[in-house]
Amino acid sequence: MTAAVISVVLEQLRWILQTEVNLLAGVRKESEKLADTFTLIRGVLEDAEEKEVKNAAVKAWLEQLTRISYDADDVLDDWKTEILSSLIHDDDDGLVSEKVWSCLFSLFSCLKSDNNVHNDFGSKMIDINERLGTVKDIALLNLTERQSREEPRPVTSSFVDDSEIYGRVDDVYSIVSMLLNETSHHDSHVPLISIVGTAGFGKTTLVQVILKDRQVTNNFEKLMWVCVSKPFDLERVAKSIIQQATGDVPSTVAWQDLHERLSESVQRKKFLLVLDDVWTYDPEIWRKLKVSLKGGAYGSRIIITTRDENIARRMTSTYIHRLGQLSDEECWSFFKHIALRERQDNHKKLEEIGKKIAWKCKGVPLAVKIIASLMSLKESVLEWEDVHTSDIWDVMSEDEHGFLPSILLSYYALPSHLKRCFSYCVVFRQDAEIDKDELIKLWMAQGFFSYDNSKDLEKIGTWYFNDLAMRSLFQEFKKDSEGNVIGCKMHDLVHDFARHLAKSESSIFMNNDREVGSIKLRHFGATKGLDTSARLKSFIYQLKCLRVLNLSETSLEELPDEVDRLLHLRLLDLSNTKMNKLPETICNLFNLQTLKLVWCSSLRKLPEGIGKLRNLRHLELAGVFNLSYFPQGLERLNCLRTLSKVILGSSGGKGCQIGELKLLNHIQGALRIEGLEQAADSKRAELKNKEKLRSLALLFSEERQDENRKRIESVLDGLQPHTNLAKLFIEGYEGNNFPSWLSSNTALPNLVNLELSCCNQCFELPGFGRLQNLQCLYLWKLGSVKRIGCEFYGLGSTVGTSTGDEDSVQSVVLFPKLHTLEILHMEECEEWHLPFRRGVEIFPKLRTLTVDNLMKLKMLPPGLGKLKTLEEVSLDREGGESTTPVAVFSVLKKLTLYNMPEWGDEIQRDEEEGFVMPCLRELEISRCPKVKVLPHYLFSPALRSLLIRNCPQLTGRQPCLPPLLEELELGQDTGILSNTILPLISGISSPDHNDTTNNENDYPNLHSFSISDSRQSSLPQGFNQLTAIQKLDFRFCEFLDFTPEDLKHLPMLQELKIFQCPILERHHPQITDLKSAGLEECPIL
Repeated sequence: MTAAVISVVLEQLRWILQTEVNLLAGVRKESEKLADTFTLIRGVLEDAEEKEVKNAAVKAWLEQLTRISYDADDVLDDWKTEILSSLIHDDDDGLVSEKVWSCLFSLFSCLKSDNNVHNDFGSKMIDINERLGTVKDIALLNLTERQSREEPRPVTSSFVDDSEIYGRVDDVYSIVSMLLNETSHHDSHVPLISIVGTAGFGKTTLVQVILKDRQVTNNFEKLMWVCVSKPFDLERVAKSIIQQATGDVPSTVAWQDLHERLSESVQRKKFLLVLDDVWTYDPEIWRKLKVSLKGGAYGSRIIITTRDENIARRMTSTYIHRLGQLSDEECWSFFKHIALRERQDNHKKLEEIGKKIAWKCKGVPLAVKIIASLMSLKESVLEWEDVHTSDIWDVMSEDEHGFLPSILLSYYALPSHLKRCFSYCVVFRQDAEIDKDELIKLWMAQGFFSYDNSKDLEKIGTWYFNDLAMRSLFQEFKKDSEGNVIGCKMHDLVHDFARHLAKSESSIFMNNDREVGSIKLRHFGATKGLDTSARLKSFIYQLKCLRVLNLSETSLEELPDEVDRLLHLRLLDLSNTKMNKLPETICNLFNLQTLKLVWCSSLRKLPEGIGKLRNLRHLELAGVFNLSYFPQGLERLNCLRTLSKVILGSSGGKGCQIGELKLLNHIQGALRIEGLEQAADSKRAELKNKEKLRSLALLFSEERQDENRKRIESVLDGLQPHTNLAKLFIEGYEGNNFPSWLSSNTALPNLVNLELSCCNQCFELPGFGRLQNLQCLYLWKLGSVKRIGCEFYGLGSTVGTSTGDEDSVQSVVLFPKLHTLEILHMEECEEWHLPFRRGVEIFPKLRTLTVDNLMKLKMLPPGLGKLKTLEEVSLDREGGESTTPVAVFSVLKKLTLYNMPEWGDEIQRDEEEGFVMPCLRELEISRCPKVKVLPHYLFSPALRSLLIRNCPQLTGRQPCLPPLLEELELGQDTGILSNTILPLISGISSPDHNDTTNNENDYPNLHSFSISDSRQSSLPQGFNQLTAIQKLDFRFCEFLDFTPEDLKHLPMLQELKIFQCPILERHHPQITDLKSAGLEECPIL
């Protein structure tokens, strides 16, 4: 760790000595002396960092040396900042060349000679050298110089999968059995299963595997996970459960309100709740939580993991599962899987040593995983033998802190730069989810990579993160939809070790404001209680060395002007605060790299001088909706990597112009440009050069566009992005034609997602069919498009579905990868053609089609039935001139028919034999006011789920339900079906619907029945014939009333949900509890 700080100091010193020609002789001499001393010391640091485990004198020497190194770093950073400030002020009237800004340290050569500044710098160098001279002589510590043993950066190893467990098959079986076994219920409404084991034994990983078990996922309606840790924060735990159960994040903090929300969120739901890593037991907290959860459906379970069996007993566990250590053979299998799976040579010899190393882990899975990950990076037999014979195994077994030897061995094998990054992770609380990008920005702010802003620091940070991950120092990786790692956690034992390492730097890194005791602090994270600018101002005057200031989620409404005293600041986080403006003095933070303003919903303006933040790399504005413009000076921020949005100003006004984007070629990720109707000469933005941009949103304001359509068209034409773009969104464009690049596979070869919205003056759709990688296409509110024809597929503007020269058409696949197509609110569209012809294949992979409010479209293209992959169709034709909305779909699995006002008499004809949708499994029919008889062809034998809602004209003559139906839901007014379901049970062929005798078809697969928004006062006639029901759900039935006696025919009933049914809840409160409802004879109880 000390070596990493010294490396940064030496880097800065080298640049000063090489590029600053105006250094006074005395200053140069002191700088050279400091560089020589640090170079000498760095040679013995590897030996010193290993010996500090057993040698208190070496440990004290390293701590003293680290403090001096940090002070030297601050002095050099002061010097660099002074130079940067001078240059920026000199540049107020013009731009510095891009070449100058590309390398920050070259600024030294631009500084004019200033004896006062040089003398001040020189005196500080003398002080640093004198302090180094007081450090104990290296010879007295018996330290020796070593060749660096840093491994090359691994690039092929994969992260260890946390779900891969060894030796826990019996444990999984036992716990799953207890989760599914109804006899384990006893007298507890929600039984508690406790998993107890020593730290590192894999309790969390075991439960993660259990939650992926198919029997478990099928048995529970809700799976929820809360990491409790310490202390047991009841408010946080309750909010997390509510969020996972409902999807909403409660803002209330009063326990009574939280209790009501929590009780409601789990009411009558069969849930499995995991409370991971419970450290403490407070009887009052546990009582409150149990009371709130007792309304869960029968069969719900709670699992806790804890190291302390006394906690499990005091929480009245129904079952305690004690997790033991792995056997030697299991340890070896686990070790071999990680350390040797990519190894080809020396396998036999390495196996002999590997077994001995694995057995030294004494059955602790975490120890095996960490040491095996380390060994996978070591190449030679000698290196393996060094680890096996290391005295750290013996030293750590006697250590008072109880750290695993494998963690220490892995730490000492880290290159110096990774040691520093590793220990810094203690700024995250134990068990916290660590966002990968956030961690990299924090490392970058502390200068762990370099202070050279011309380098790709984010890429270096990614390498560092991956390196630590490959060594299993991170775990529980979170991935995005493309499989990229975006977050992780640290195991408690690893976090404890990192915290132990960081004790020597406790005055450097602190993550709360409860005590501010050191002016050398480099990381300061305020608590939510920080609510006044005056209080923050007092901290600012003390903390002059800060690199990171985190004020997110505090109650601050104003940032004090004195913030510019924090000259070293690299990262400022103001996310989720109530500030409506930022002080102009923030623009004097010349070293600032990251400014986070996420969800500052009250923020109305950015400081006008923001262009002075030349080192700014990340400006995060997601959730900032009230900005009226982006200030001028954007073009000076050519180090930017993240720029969430830009709001253009009017020509000649305050705001920035489109041409200011020209130099921002490092921008990556997503960019949103608003106010494009005011843009002029959009080509100056040179979006084609921004190769790291993946998502682009282009927004025009419909209200502010003039009648000059050609000018608007030229604006969009000039915004052609780089070919790497994957996602494009265009809104409010009022041109008559789209630019040619929008439908060119040459221009957009990597486009995956395309959305067009509110482009109301365009009469013709571009030829999107030629985009070879397009997967999702959304067309919303294109109010002037009258037809979807050949031009849409990239076949030109030929009218109709065929041409006279079909034979001349070459073989082509149109929309080759499109799987989702949504066409919404195109009110003028009258025709839609599918130009099937010889040699032309269309939509070969289309799975989901949504057509909503195409009011003038008379019919869907008849060729839709030819699409062999179409599995889901949703039709909403409110106000349309609809005819029969159904075609022949051979593989369709889900069909939603909504708002079919004219759908009625024409479907009541006799149908042919067979089914036009043989694979249909889910059917929803809603708001069809004229339909009287449900079409027989919709009732496929494969149908499993049927929802009928608001079809008031349904009569007693209906087709019979398919025999394999599993779920039936009736909502609002469903005509005669509101009173009786006999027409669906008996079918059209039944001569007497009222004859309920000798009905052999009781629908043995129909296990779920729901009624919602009904005004009926009783259960529908024929309900007593449905004997296989397991789940009953009644919602918003104002007048519904029935007694427990009406449910006696349901021996398999497991769940009963009643919500907003006031008569039931008032007259029969016991109906919500199956046991007290007189249903004890149900075998499932």
